[in-house]
Amino acid sequence: MRHARANPGKFKALGVTVEDRITALPDVPALSDAPELKGFHVTTSIGLFVPANTPTAITERLNKELNDILASPDLRKTFEDQAARVGKGSGAEFTLHSKDVFQHLAGSQGQISTLETS
Repeated sequence: MRHARANPGKFKALGVTVEDRITALPDVPALSDAPELKGFHVTTSIGLFVPANTPTAITERLNKELNDILASPDLRKTFEDQAARVGKGSGAEFTLHSKDVFQHLAGSQGQISTLETS
């Protein structure tokens, strides 16, 4: 996205891969708006992982500190200016999110293959 902003007129965004439009590119539709790509979305998730059997007190402290950092208005603006969405939550919520992402990507494989052969 930085390249498109630095070189206006040289790049045209056709769509975003998240489920709905993003504030940084309000005129760019979500790819899932196209009937052929209904339900399609791909996102990038960044999280903090710790070794198995890390004591709960440590993971909860890390989670709290990370959520506090992510709540910074300046940091949120930096991410949003790059079309990134900042999430926060518990370790258990991130685990569920990660599993959902992997399942979605596994299910999308057939959809992608179908598009390539059309």
